[in-house]
Amino acid sequence: MHKSLAVLLAVLVATTPAAAQEFGADTVILTDANASLGVLGLTVEQTVGKTIYDVDGQELGSVNRVLGDDQDTPTALAIETSAGIVILDLANTELINNRITTALSADEFSALPKWEQ
Repeated sequence: MHKSLAVLLAVLVATTPAAAQEFGADTVILTDANASLGVLGLTVEQTVGKTIYDVDGQELGSVNRVLGDDQDTPTALAIETSAGIVILDLANTELINNRITTALSADEFSALPKWEQ
């Protein structure tokens, strides 16, 4: 019984979007407006201010900043929501009909880590 519970817990932790990537002191704000976000096919300038939607078309928030490991490597979006700014890993986004969407559920999105600037 305990082994089953441990395995289930390990699977849940490994598949939780917030656990996918840690953002800390080394995270930078991309400042080059023309820097490319390859996964979206947009530049920083085209991305900041865009609304983020879930797969059902519900607005989740808007892009406040593009974050990265360094100025050349975008990895996440800082999303401004009514509950504060959260960090959404770029791997959880895609551009569909010129809209940035995420496949995360509302619960998963609300569990994303807060951005402590």
